[in-house]
Amino acid sequence: MEQEKAGIFNWMLQGLSLVLEEKEIFETDSMQAYKGEYRKEMDITEQFIEDCLEKSENSTDRIQTTLLFSTYKNWCRDNNFKPTIRNKFYEEISRSFEKKKSGIEYFVGVRLNEMGVLYANMEEKTSQQFAKDKKKLLGGEGVGLTYETLKYAHFNNSKGWFIQNIRSECQFHDKGSMYDRYNEWCIEHHLMPIKKPDFIAKVSYLFENMAGSTVSADDLEKVKEIWSQS
Repeated sequence: MEQEKAGIFNWMLQGLSLVLEEKEIFETDSMQAYKGEYRKEMDITEQFIEDCLEKSENSTDRIQTTLLFSTYKNWCRDNNFKPTIRNKFYEEISRSFEKKKSGIEYFVGVRLNEMGVLYANMEEKTSQQFAKDKKKLLGGEGVGLTYETLKYAHFNNSKGWFIQNIRSECQFHDKGSMYDRYNEWCIEHHLMPIKKPDFIAKVSYLFENMAGSTVSADDLEKVKEIWSQS
């Protein structure tokens, strides 16, 4: 038995020496097929990133993992791709963006671009409306769904945060941390937040002008047109 082990070991060493001399590793058909499938999946994920995401230097820009995965699945369905499983998708996205956890999991330093927002809300639209909006973004009908167009909807959808959190007795010192809390609330509710300068402009106005101790419907109507000038 020991002689057989020694013979097998020597045979393995001889094979390794040949590989090193030839500087080439021969792959089986199954190995090549696996590598091909891996490259294909990575190509699809990279295409999704290019189509639907934009990198941000602002660490407060983040996307909840579940929202990102549902956006990816909608994008795959519309483009006739087979989506990869959830954990594998997260692993592939982690090559480009950092994943963190604070009660919920999210990727930081990344935002949905206009196309990403469209796919995130795909299931709320009819197929005809989705196709029309997509055509706009691709340049078929002029103006696309820019942030300047969508910011009113983002604010309207997130009014609940302002009602729940703005109180006249609150001290508005740390604007950054207040925006972080607003951003987290939007993530938890699968909503897109307005940008930080616009948020600060609105909150500043509310603290200076709201009539009562809490935010009213009239206050929200007035602040609707308050946006950052930068």
